[in-house]
Amino acid sequence: MGTGKTSAAIAYMNSHPDKRFVYVTPYLDEANRIKIACPDLHFVEPSGKIPEFGFSKVAHTLDLLKKGRNITTTHVAFTNYPIEAANIIREQGYNLILDESLSMLEKSDISPSDFAIAIQSGLLEKKDGMVVRGKTEYGDGLFSSLLKNAEHKRLIVVEEAGQDTTYLWAIPPTVLCSFSEVIIMTYLFEGQELSLYMRANGIPYVYIGVEHSSSGFSFTDQKVSDKELCKSVGSKIHIFDDDHWNSIGDDYNALSKNWFMSKPDLVNSLRGKLGGYFNYVHKKDPNARGLWGTYTCGYSMLKGAGYSKLFLPFNARATNEYRDRDIIAYPCNVFAKGCVG
Repeated sequence: MGTGKTSAAIAYMNSHPDKRFVYVTPYLDEANRIKIACPDLHFVEPSGKIPEFGFSKVAHTLDLLKKGRNITTTHVAFTNYPIEAANIIREQGYNLILDESLSMLEKSDISPSDFAIAIQSGLLEKKDGMVVRGKTEYGDGLFSSLLKNAEHKRLIVVEEAGQDTTYLWAIPPTVLCSFSEVIIMTYLFEGQELSLYMRANGIPYVYIGVEHSSSGFSFTDQKVSDKELCKSVGSKIHIFDDDHWNSIGDDYNALSKNWFMSKPDLVNSLRGKLGGYFNYVHKKDPNARGLWGTYTCGYSMLKGAGYSKLFLPFNARATNEYRDRDIIAYPCNVFAKGCVG
């Protein structure tokens, strides 16, 4: 964080006008930043508001890819790239720059009973841990969206002892591997879904870093040590360690999502502590400096006078919009899917 990754990417793209790029970022404001910072590359952001493409962002994206245009887009839009985009990306020689790691897996919203019907009727088939399109013919109907994703091989199945089978959507490895070069700008990569996903699919990667010189930021083959980065950050972080305000989180499962839903008395107590922290401990203009983040469902339970507008969802990332904030509360305890919490 704050090491100049985006600035290095901008410099890299501007110095390689002969290459074609797809730049993927979590937020629209960062997408606009790329368009402004790389004027000669004429980046275009796909839109879902163009009648010519049936108001489909995917259709507009495919058209831009076919024309070889440089594209800047969001994580959400990129995860919807269809499998047919892979061949176009490969033929056009596109390079991918991914600002922050993607969330590779999502729980399917299809019910287990509907999935069972699709399997039994031959609409879907299980094959090597994947769920693919079966041989049974099917027109437009309730299963259309499900079958389309299965044709793109974006369905996998996870079977765990003692638990129901869980079906997850995943970005096809074919799309990721179709790019000539992929640069992922993030930190602590080993602990992220994308790292596990790449290893599971046999996709090799190497580490690079960012260096700063008189000419600005640039990528380098020399990896920056996480320990070195932590040394520079540690002196800037000050923990408010006070039993009166912090004891609410002593329990192992405290502040987890399930805790919020099952412990109304404790949540109410937490609300009082949060209000006291911002309105009394830091009563000198906290609105200009404060920020607090938790689950979206936790907002309505914890909001209060004097600090409600300081809320930011706990999983927000990759934005400079709040760089002026220096009073942070984090009433949140995140557990991985399927773990106790």
